[in-house]
Amino acid sequence: MRGMIELESPLEPRALLDRVQEVLPTPMEWAVGGAHARTAFYGRVRASGFWVMTRRSRWEKNSFNPMLVVQVSPTPSGSRLTATSRLPRPVQVFMAVWLGAVLFIGSMGLYEALSSGAEMSPETIWITAVVVPVVVLTIGIAAYIVRDLGRRRRLLLEEWLRRFVESISVAP
Repeated sequence: MRGMIELESPLEPRALLDRVQEVLPTPMEWAVGGAHARTAFYGRVRASGFWVMTRRSRWEKNSFNPMLVVQVSPTPSGSRLTATSRLPRPVQVFMAVWLGAVLFIGSMGLYEALSSGAEMSPETIWITAVVVPVVVLTIGIAAYIVRDLGRRRRLLLEEWLRRFVESISVAP
């Protein structure tokens, strides 16, 4: 699968997740508790894994910040970490609803323009001239943001995970 990372750790899954919880501040600790001065990463530990994100720079005022979702499973020699990157669920839902609404409005305008024959009302001309290009522009911008920001942030998150696993493999 594209974008998947698999790493091995000598620690048992519970011990590994406890170490992650020690190192990785929660979103509240990071925002309010001052952990942002120590690290650019924050996340939350779950029963079978954890997720981690990196802070946005002050120039990025959007929520298209990918997260690394890590599943921890036991192996005979310790544990296996399987990580994939994705956008947070609320962002995915927002993008789907927004894109669906824009496509619906655009397709209705295009249908109106094509079904009216030779008689085009001012509303039909407006819908055809404005909504269809906005639909295309919206799709292009969304694809660019997701691809570019996702790639840069994913690389940072993957590097953090690799360094973390290396550090706990060496530490007593």
